[in-house]
Amino acid sequence: TAQHDLWTGLHNQTYLEKMLRRDAAQKITQKRALVGINLSYLHSLTMVYGFRYTRELIKKVADTLREYCSEERLLFLMYENQFVFYIKNYHDRGELVFFSRAIAQKLESLLTIERVGAGIGVVEIDEEHMSNTDQILKSLLIASEKAADNFDDFAVCFFDQEMEAEITREEELKRELA
Repeated sequence: TAQHDLWTGLHNQTYLEKMLRRDAAQKITQKRALVGINLSYLHSLTMVYGFRYTRELIKKVADTLREYCSEERLLFLMYENQFVFYIKNYHDRGELVFFSRAIAQKLESLLTIERVGAGIGVVEIDEEHMSNTDQILKSLLIASEKAADNFDDFAVCFFDQEMEAEITREEELKRELA
């Protein structure tokens, strides 16, 4: 259906956005976060081995990540190379770090042979931003891109106020220069 990715069987971005909007409208008070896995470097494998090879690898990654799913950890395929866990009712940031590192280790064992890394971005959904789904997903993409660009192949990066301020400064500079 339009809410699933046919190749992996995972829910897609449309379904995640609907779920985030519903949870914001219900004013859910439990802690919620998104953990994004950025596999943009898989593009280089497509150039060498072809589209089908990369799609098979993405399916393997999906199957591997599915092991971490539970009632409070839902997995989505956002784009062809971006997975997202929607985590509800976690205790603290330390739990998110532990979870992200566990994923990083698992992906490292799967992807090191391919000589590609991944970046893991984390966004904690706060009351101030919970109804702005587009901003939440943009922040997640920024954090996962920053992690992917890090020298450590499987880095974890939280989107925080400092990163938000840095982006705001960059946008203001672009406007001034335009």
